[in-house]
Amino acid sequence: MISLVLGLIKKNSFFYILGIIKHYFRIFKNEDGYVKSAIYISIVLPFLLALYTGKYIELTDKIYENIFLVITILTALFFSALGIILTIKETIMKKSANDNGKECSASVRKKLSDLTDSIFYADSFEIIISIFILIITFINSCLKNKLVIIDFFIYYLIFVLLINMLLLLKRFYTAINELMKY
Repeated sequence: MISLVLGLIKKNSFFYILGIIKHYFRIFKNEDGYVKSAIYISIVLPFLLALYTGKYIELTDKIYENIFLVITILTALFFSALGIILTIKETIMKKSANDNGKECSASVRKKLSDLTDSIFYADSFEIIISIFILIITFINSCLKNKLVIIDFFIYYLIFVLLINMLLLLKRFYTAINELMKY
């Protein structure tokens, strides 16, 4: 646990989580700075949804079990997606011409490479969020007196996870669609 906490702040730590989070938020950056709508959707919207949900739905032991099960499955899915991303990246780097002889230029390979990098960091961010949800859900389910603030935080992370799954799906679609052109 100490290594995990140090990983949030210490750059040369084995668990340098902050670096992955920084790379993830660079996805939302354009030439003028950060895209405000993306920040609102990825930070503010989950916050508002968590406030609303936490007000009306109390987390019970059964809900904790279901959250734990679903997030465990999603974590495995995200780790599998990393393998797919690395395979796509390798395919892009090797691709110079397809079977039809249509050239895949260096600029197209660079664009696809950047896209797979953003998918990699988004997927890594999803894994971090999933692990945090698992840890927090486990800790709060073991407590006799459930803490409302922890329930809110669980809801918040779940909504962040769901919204970023949509982002990940869109980026996977774009990468595969672009790759199929060549």
